[in-house]
Amino acid sequence: MDKPFLRIGDAERDAALELLQSHYAAGRLSTEEFEERMSAVLAAHHQDELDALFTDLPADPQARFFDETGPVGPAASPSALTPWQAPVPAPRGGNAHRTLSVVLGTISGTVWPVALIGVLFFGAPWRVVLIAMVVSILTGTIQRTLRDNKALPPGDED
Repeated sequence: MDKPFLRIGDAERDAALELLQSHYAAGRLSTEEFEERMSAVLAAHHQDELDALFTDLPADPQARFFDETGPVGPAASPSALTPWQAPVPAPRGGNAHRTLSVVLGTISGTVWPVALIGVLFFGAPWRVVLIAMVVSILTGTIQRTLRDNKALPPGDED
């Protein structure tokens, strides 16, 4: 027979305080909640007063409802879509932007050698170097814009 008004002693209060400390250490209680519940434990005279302090806490203070793989134990529910189960959106732009980035990177990487070879070995005017500089700046700016607009993941701008 359950006796909710059963009087408690120091041993029960000490056990309740240890359990509260474990839940506090596990991060389930804020400092304010812990202090309020600790005061209530110390002032408790009956078992039902202690029971009321633990109704929203698991019986085992070390119980884990979530880990790095998702929900576990009593909290696991196949219908609950948690953030780590949500599909990762694909980058906007897809292959077209990636192809454009590769083309721009190729242009930027070859314009300088071509300009320098043209000036040094074939007598092209020095303004070819200025044109190469402008082309490099433009291709880099376009690639940065694609990356900043999330059309490309970081590192795919070459």
